[in-house]
Amino acid sequence: MKLSKFITKFIFITAFSSIIAAFLISIFFQYQNFKNEFTEQKKIEVKNEVLMIYGLIKYKEELLKKTVEDRLIDRVNQAYNLAMNIYETNKKTKTENEIKYLIATSINDLKFKDNDSYFFINSNKGQAILFNKELKLDKYIDLFDFKDANNEPVIQIQAKIVKEKKEGFTTNTFIKPNSNDEVQYSKLSYVKLFEPFDWHIGTGEYLDDLTKNAQEEILDWLNTLKYKNS
Repeated sequence: MKLSKFITKFIFITAFSSIIAAFLISIFFQYQNFKNEFTEQKKIEVKNEVLMIYGLIKYKEELLKKTVEDRLIDRVNQAYNLAMNIYETNKKTKTENEIKYLIATSINDLKFKDNDSYFFINSNKGQAILFNKELKLDKYIDLFDFKDANNEPVIQIQAKIVKEKKEGFTTNTFIKPNSNDEVQYSKLSYVKLFEPFDWHIGTGEYLDDLTKNAQEEILDWLNTLKYKNS
């Protein structure tokens, strides 16, 4: 009798323990499954947010680039219009050399808020007119074969652009006029044909400065963005 009760009790305990164990195992696997799903979901959310930020940064970068390009175009057009106005006003009363001097001096005097931009003028045959913020009209300086650090014939490229398209962008390297070193920095320039004297008038901005300013602006902009999982 006692043995029978013991067996019954043992069977009951074993069955109960099995149920509890099965329940706990089930809970454990459900938790693991939930944890894995939760982790994967969070990975997807984080990835999507990073991709969205990446896309926004690329968009902002393109917007800044377009802003710089528009600024260069606007400044060259200002210089071109000034030069054409001086030419039309004086072509019947002054000599060609006098008009050239007036134009080069007036464009060299144009200033902008950043104070770093400067204009250059060269003839399409290679004569320096306004070079490194200095007038070169008093003597003939031939820059036609002048090459940058990448061995690119700078003046020839600029002349080709204005002859074929009247105006356009070019990227070359130059020494910064206000720099104490002799390093040539990449520079984005915009040039435009000045028909009366077969010149090209241009200005540009150095890409390292643009990159630095763009990075700072993008970081400041990113700091204004708020996300639930910041």
